[in-house]
Amino acid sequence: MAYRMLALLLCALLLGMTACETNEETYNPPHYPSNFSINPNGSNLQMYDARVIGIGNVFYVDDQTIFYQNSKLMRRDLNGITYFQIVPDSMNCSALIVDKTAQLLYFIGNGDLYRCGFWGENLTNLTPQNSKTLAEPQRPGNGRYITMVGRVGYVAGIITNYDLETGELTEYFELPRAWEAFYNQEHNSFIYQDRTEIRKIDANGENLSTLLATPYQVYDLQQSFDDRYIFIRVSPQAYYSGAFWVYDHDQQSMASLGNSSAYTLAENRNMVYAVRGDSDWSQLVRINMDTGWSDVIFDGIWDNFRMNGASFLKIRSDEGRIYVKARFIKDDKGLVQ
Repeated sequence: MAYRMLALLLCALLLGMTACETNEETYNPPHYPSNFSINPNGSNLQMYDARVIGIGNVFYVDDQTIFYQNSKLMRRDLNGITYFQIVPDSMNCSALIVDKTAQLLYFIGNGDLYRCGFWGENLTNLTPQNSKTLAEPQRPGNGRYITMVGRVGYVAGIITNYDLETGELTEYFELPRAWEAFYNQEHNSFIYQDRTEIRKIDANGENLSTLLATPYQVYDLQQSFDDRYIFIRVSPQAYYSGAFWVYDHDQQSMASLGNSSAYTLAENRNMVYAVRGDSDWSQLVRINMDTGWSDVIFDGIWDNFRMNGASFLKIRSDEGRIYVKARFIKDDKGLVQ
């Protein structure tokens, strides 16, 4: 009898859950994921844009070309459904750098730095003598150096520079280990991530300083095309809104840019696009670092919903379009007017 009663109770619970799931008046999910795209000036908002690819490392070049890297390196056009795999099946890829001018791709494959053309032609291992696992390649402004960290296992690595002109790979053994590093050729110094701290050190090992110490892990570091700025987003979790900072090499100063859940940089000028705000209400803004002005290009309001963060934000290389994977919630606080 007890088992029969328990079975009846379970059936009742299941029926109740099903009824709640099919009753739109009583079941309102707290978050609604939605992909959208928008022009950088705020015009032509397109909700549910299927061209938004929120996986891996994505680089939108123009209307005809998009690259993305997960474990492999793929290419497709923005409106297409056919994917072209650029690398062999045996290669495990991480990170991606796109040189639009030279029509070249740089990426980490099986722990080495590789280069190839936009269709995978002339695939070349640039670091065949490397004995470590290279990671986190950075090349601001398509400059002379690609900065990486060389790891043995999943630990902090040795800061490493690859010279694209000479083919020389330089490991800075005298420097502290890092999880990610950025080189500034003008100042001959590195800014690097040490888990919850951002530090700066000269390439000769002198003048070590802490630029930012945080209670949380640092996510999403990027360097401006002209090497002047380092952008830093700090968050308790990867896709949550957190503190957004910028370090200015010229002024040698750190400044707050508010709270942000995602941001992206223009390729050839110091313009930053960020989803800025908190869990109640986020907006898409643009910030001109050279002049200091900022404005809202999308107020986050759509129908009876408001944006409360984003997990993905990318601007096209030609600045023709911004692609966003965001979260929306119903406006239960009367913010929509």
